[in-house]
Amino acid sequence: MMRIVKAIIFLFLCAGSVFSQVYFETGKISLQVSNYGRIRIYNPKFSSVEQINRLSAVIGVNTNDVFAYNEDAATVDSAKIVRSPKHSDFEIYNSTDNSYLNLPPALLNKMNVYGWSNEAFSIIKLTVINKDAVLGNINAFIGYEILPKVDDLWGTETIKTLNEKEIISISRSPASSFTGVKILSSPLFSAKYFNWYNDYDLGQSSDSMFYAYLSSGVKQDLFTASNDGAVGVIGQNAVNIKPGDSAVVYLALAVGADEATMLNNMDKAEAKYLSLFANVPVEMTSFYVNIIGNKVLLDWSTATETNNNGFNVERKFENAEWINLGFVKGSGSTADVHKYSFIDDKINLPGSYFYRIAQVDFDGTISYSKEIKVNIAGEPLKFELLQNYPNPFNNSTRIHYQIPDNTTVTLKIFDALGRQIKSLVNERQDAGTYEFNFAADGLSSGLYFLVLQTDNNKSTIKMFLLK
Repeated sequence: MMRIVKAIIFLFLCAGSVFSQVYFETGKISLQVSNYGRIRIYNPKFSSVEQINRLSAVIGVNTNDVFAYNEDAATVDSAKIVRSPKHSDFEIYNSTDNSYLNLPPALLNKMNVYGWSNEAFSIIKLTVINKDAVLGNINAFIGYEILPKVDDLWGTETIKTLNEKEIISISRSPASSFTGVKILSSPLFSAKYFNWYNDYDLGQSSDSMFYAYLSSGVKQDLFTASNDGAVGVIGQNAVNIKPGDSAVVYLALAVGADEATMLNNMDKAEAKYLSLFANVPVEMTSFYVNIIGNKVLLDWSTATETNNNGFNVERKFENAEWINLGFVKGSGSTADVHKYSFIDDKINLPGSYFYRIAQVDFDGTISYSKEIKVNIAGEPLKFELLQNYPNPFNNSTRIHYQIPDNTTVTLKIFDALGRQIKSLVNERQDAGTYEFNFAADGLSSGLYFLVLQTDNNKSTIKMFLLK
């Protein structure tokens, strides 16, 4: 039997411009997408009962450079129904960039919205492409703005972060419907909710606000809106995107008459994502190599694993053949974040070394990571304390420094009044690069100074703690 896709295009003529939007209905949820990348969610049919007035991408690069819907989004490809969807029964495609005001960051955002007949969930794929030659490599906090309109009414809604499931649950008391939002492809890093106010998303202050929320690492547990209604800002941790490269984020939406039904539909969405889009056995989210003295430390992490037996750590010297250094046991099948490390202490010659991770399935299938090159004693080390990342930070941040020779090292934290708060390092260290996490447990929000000192050098950086 031929499936009929219900779709309609609205045209609004205003000041010579055309604003169009398309939608699909699955029978249990309806999604409408505008030319500018705004998504609206209805339950169950279009124009019946609106649940989310606007879901739109927000991407923070730094305090001054944030891509947001109202200030930046301009149409590249108009929203349109995909006539023969590959992955789903319904699909809408749309792309936008920052050419509305041509403010940085220069990004191209491609969006695919998927739906399945008689299902009460949808999956959104957002592909963020870095076009910014001025900023170069960017560390992008990719997330979404959420403006609820529960049961077609503004205000007094409740938003909860279900931390164990990493799901945003939206409803109003007495509850007649629930809408859920979940980032599928990465762990939830931040979630902030506040009362809507006029022009909250316009001007330089909005960029600073969005970036602070996205980069904070804080997940607010519960919020009940005033009569004006709520705004939510959620996102994943920063991902590095080189010019011309892209990052992909998958998001799920689900609805239900009660929270249990919504969560059941969200489980279906996650299962659909894992079966269709997370088809690689391991989703590796990071891979780093650091030189510490005459050793090399490899760190990598995964967001999901399927039938993963483990990892072979491989190395080659300049133009030589790859050799296997050792095996690190994997976690089988899991949707949780896992972190792994390996130390290569068998380096005998200076020169260029290449490292890669070979992921091995239980059936013997092998998939390779990217290759990372390091120079051992080929490039002179220098005294350097790098800026901590992220900064501002909440609770934990990463600290990097390098020293060119064997020396006594102290690394201390002072508050804004010059009082020593913590001593992180106080020992003699070999020449090399050092990196570790700093947890700010017990410290209050504010400005702190990180001071690195050796026998001959001293360096200070500012760190901002937001809780």
